Amino acid sequence: MKQAFLISLFIILTACGGGGGGSVNVNPTGYDFTTTRSLTRGMVSVIDFNSLGQTPDVHSEEVAFTSEKLYGGFNFSQNASTDAFSVASDTLYSATDLNATITSSHITSGPTSVTTANTLSSTNYTYGYYDSSIGQNIYVQLIIPTNYPNQTWFYWDNDNYRGSNALVSNIAISGTFTPFASIPSSGTATYTGGMEGFYNLQNDAYVSVLNGAASFSVNWATNKISGSFSSITETKNGAVTSFNNLTMPETDIVSSTYGSYASFNGDLTGTGFTYNPYNNIEGTFMGSSYESIGGVWEIQNNGATGAGAGYFAVKK
Repeated sequence: MKQAFLISLFIILTACGGGGGGSVNVNPTGYDFTTTRSLTRGMVSVIDFNSLGQTPDVHSEEVAFTSEKLYGGFNFSQNASTDAFSVASDTLYSATDLNATITSSHITSGPTSVTTANTLSSTNYTYGYYDSSIGQNIYVQLIIPTNYPNQTWFYWDNDNYRGSNALVSNIAISGTFTPFASIPSSGTATYTGGMEGFYNLQNDAYVSVLNGAASFSVNWATNKISGSFSSITETKNGAVTSFNNLTMPETDIVSSTYGSYASFNGDLTGTGFTYNPYNNIEGTFMGSSYESIGGVWEIQNNGATGAGAGYFAVKK
């Protein structure tokens, strides 16, 4: 059972940040940052796969959550002169926590070109560093999206350090957020792109990978946004099946508590996934001209026997 789970997980790790195939550089090279970015927050989704045989647990946090003020949330900065970046994630839910300044000397693999449908292609870099507080190496995947220059994605897990038999995956999105004061006061816009993530059922040895299309409609006059995930495929243990469509009913675009960014927090519903606190989606507009949206999501089925979490990115 455990062996089957780990094999499935290996497949997931190669897919995260772009669910297609990839080509690996046998001489790892760190990412060349061309701009310096001061400390910014990010959105995080977390899924605890089948912890000790119990129901998978999910959480997500975004730039407006109170817990980020108390526990730090996800923080990221980058330095174009040194190609170093700092990552810190100190939330109630993330495992394992991050707290490091990482340089090109920490690169373990990459660049890896990953191709996928729905605009989520990327180039991935994996960095490793030693965390003396836990006596283990931690590996962080820096995901540079092909189609979203104002976004940066991250993936890490606790596969190298487990406090229990559970495996926890963390997915974060940061970037150049759009100030709420910069969004239009009239007109409409449509954003399209994709979503990815994981799904697990209680007592299931295999974790599913979800991939699908994402679409959002914005009414700037009313500061409202609605959206949906559709044509979702579920890949588990080599088998590909269809997954239920998910919808975000209309919700408000607001100024985030942290940073006054244009952001939103809505419900995520569908057949088998009706309203509950764990069916949630958070997003933030990105770029000086609000040209894209990045965010995270989480779901729990009606029987509380299955849960999923992931990220999405869409552009005008």
